[in-house]
Amino acid sequence: MSTKKSAPGITRPTTDPSPYLDRLGRSQVYLGGVCLLMLTTLCCWTSASVQAMDSNNGGNNGSSNDGYDDSNDTFVDFFPIPLFSGRIAILPDPAQPDLRNTRIGQTLAAWQMDRHVVYLTPEQMIDPSFFNAKNFPVALYLGGERYWQTVRDAEDGDAALQRHLDDGGRLLVLPYGPLPFFYDQKNAHAASAGKFGMRLGVGNLQGAPEGRTLTFHRIEDPTVPDSLPETLRFPMPYEADQRWRPISGTVGEGTVYRPWIALHDDTGRTYGHGAAAIELASGARVVYVWCSLMACDQTRQTILLATLRYAVEGLDPPRPQLACLRTTEPPIVDGKLDEPIWRAAPAARLVNTSGSRLRPTRYPTTVRACWDDSAIYLAVRCQTPSRQAERDVVEVWMAGDTDTSPGLHLTLDAENRIEVRTVAAVDDVATASPIADPPIHSAVRRHAGHWTAEIAIPLDAYGPSMEPLRFGDHQRLQVARRIQLADTTSDAASDREPDVWAPSLDSSSDDYWGTLLFDVHPWSDDFTGYPPEADGSGWWTCLGGTWRIEQDTLLGQDVSGDWSRLQGAMRGDDQWRDYSMEVRFRIENRGSAPHDGPWFGVRCSSDGDGYVLQLGANTWQLHKTVFGVATRGHNSLAQGSWIPSDTWHTVRLEVDGNRLQGVLDDQPLFDVIDDAHLDLPSRRRGGIVLAPARSARSKGNTIIRYDRVTVNLKED
Repeated sequence: MSTKKSAPGITRPTTDPSPYLDRLGRSQVYLGGVCLLMLTTLCCWTSASVQAMDSNNGGNNGSSNDGYDDSNDTFVDFFPIPLFSGRIAILPDPAQPDLRNTRIGQTLAAWQMDRHVVYLTPEQMIDPSFFNAKNFPVALYLGGERYWQTVRDAEDGDAALQRHLDDGGRLLVLPYGPLPFFYDQKNAHAASAGKFGMRLGVGNLQGAPEGRTLTFHRIEDPTVPDSLPETLRFPMPYEADQRWRPISGTVGEGTVYRPWIALHDDTGRTYGHGAAAIELASGARVVYVWCSLMACDQTRQTILLATLRYAVEGLDPPRPQLACLRTTEPPIVDGKLDEPIWRAAPAARLVNTSGSRLRPTRYPTTVRACWDDSAIYLAVRCQTPSRQAERDVVEVWMAGDTDTSPGLHLTLDAENRIEVRTVAAVDDVATASPIADPPIHSAVRRHAGHWTAEIAIPLDAYGPSMEPLRFGDHQRLQVARRIQLADTTSDAASDREPDVWAPSLDSSSDDYWGTLLFDVHPWSDDFTGYPPEADGSGWWTCLGGTWRIEQDTLLGQDVSGDWSRLQGAMRGDDQWRDYSMEVRFRIENRGSAPHDGPWFGVRCSSDGDGYVLQLGANTWQLHKTVFGVATRGHNSLAQGSWIPSDTWHTVRLEVDGNRLQGVLDDQPLFDVIDDAHLDLPSRRRGGIVLAPARSARSKGNTIIRYDRVTVNLKED
């Protein structure tokens, strides 16, 4: 970290923000104008686009008394693949529309990695602004013998893959059929493996010859991943396809062929290679693995992990982004980290680059961030060495509010000694200017095995010209940690580079900064902080109707009044199970139909299932839709009367198991148990929906103004 670069200041997007939190625990990133669902739930993995860890795992596990616990071996077990989460593409397959159902797809799901790879559509694959080696340095072929050779124009699928490899991409060919790229999408003969550097053989071997035993052996070569098994037995006929399709070399000039696994019988005869890597002149890599080597669970997991690690080897992780969540209740700066905002906020996890290699840190460090109208808040959790450290320091660099204004460099140690300097670049010690009596407030708590800290950075610390923050604003950020042990003679970590959040393996790179993205709270929204002329999309999934942010409220109009497929402004997903939702709203106008008015959905899916409370002309009804089958007026879950008005109302809905409760303006509406009503199971998961409902036959418009939405998720 010796090179220096002036950090750009806070920037505002000219189009929709990228990325933004779409639903709890997931993010969306715009790549080439196309919206891409990415990271971040369940795994406590770090993403290349939004380094985040599972907030659902953030509760106190009993091992410490701070507000969350970031200990999770998943990050270490799969390292460094997590750093490329969301940048690994799965190529589409014409014969198997959903590759999640293949063996490798199921393995990715079991690893909870299916949320971190991107399953491309054929249209996305041929779009060079979307599928390219920059956006997706790694691509996986998980199909069978058919592939998308042509999507629109002749052989545009081939062109997309060749362009990816020409730009240095990595292609892992891990098929479920014996001969990949053999037929096109219409089942016509193609035999295209050679186009992508592979010379695949078709022999007569179909299982072990009579009296012979076949065994795979790992090639003894330093370029072969040492995590591959030394020997593997040939699969049995009941386990996998017996048609042997070895790779025998490479096609093209300037390529290097590196066999990984060879097949031998018990006499020593060799039958070819079952797995190999090819290094192309462009710097691209291609890996082929015979389909039946991936048949057994243990073999598949070992080989898949080895090939993924090989694919990202030597790649610089994309610059990370951390979502800084909006909060209406600023945390108390006491070092406890026990406020709900820290459970909701994703976490950046530091890594180490010593020896020009990415590796997990010996002493894990995580950082979370949130903001309000007056300050930016950071929460830090640092695991401590078993031996005493002479100094244990976390450093934070934050860019200034413009491209030319200086930024801040904060150092905070485990004793709550804080120093603040103005700097122009990371490690720019020469021009750093100490700030006397900085307005920045911090607190530290010591625990068994770790310490935690909270830091409040007032926005006026950047100067009086600092503009108010808005959703979608970006600020450049870097975080590092340095530990100096009291006795360094027996700890190699003492001589390593500091752990950092935004790592770089490129010694010529002068960009050591990640990005802090100012975002909404995934569980609540008071509709302040939005950019001018925002319509809520990007922070809410708006299905139907028209929406706009106006005077710090959300104004919705005329969503289809069909509760069998509820539409509206949606937030949350199937990770939301038991929770309460409270909404403050006002009826600006109501259509003429009896059921027109404000509707509120809970445990809703994107295809329209869920529960919906309808507030109509003078009655309310609670309905249910499961598998597209909906209750009607005569068999609703509950109903009653109410008197609408143009004043502000507050509705509260709570779901817990199969129990549903509703309260309107502090008056109970219903308390029901959905015991397989209509002989359909109760809905147990899903997000929320706001719907200003208007019937197709209604006269006039339904316009509802929403002032505040709060969701409280119940911990498992």
